[in-house]
Amino acid sequence: MIQEHDTVVVNRDLKEAGIVAGDIGAVVHVCEGRDMAEVEFVTGEGTTVAVETLLSSEIRPIGRREIPHARSLETDARGMHSFGLYVGYVPESPSAGWV
Repeated sequence: MIQEHDTVVVNRDLKEAGIVAGDIGAVVHVCEGRDMAEVEFVTGEGTTVAVETLLSSEIRPIGRREIPHARSLETDARGMHSFGLYVGYVPESPSAGWV
């Protein structure tokens, strides 16, 4: 069971956030009773790239014998990183919105 502060690996690309399958994040919140968690993805310097609300089927705990791998973020034609702080949608109620 995934808990807050766990290190996890995302199973699919999150193109809008600049995250690719295999990237590593930290669980910052577990949505009780919803089978979802908010996961923060950061650069090596600690800059937040994205915070995404993901289903538990979209993440997995990092294995004890896995070695993290570094990669550069994509840049656009101006040489700017194509990421920002993305915040996920949590459907808490019919009137819920972005959090």
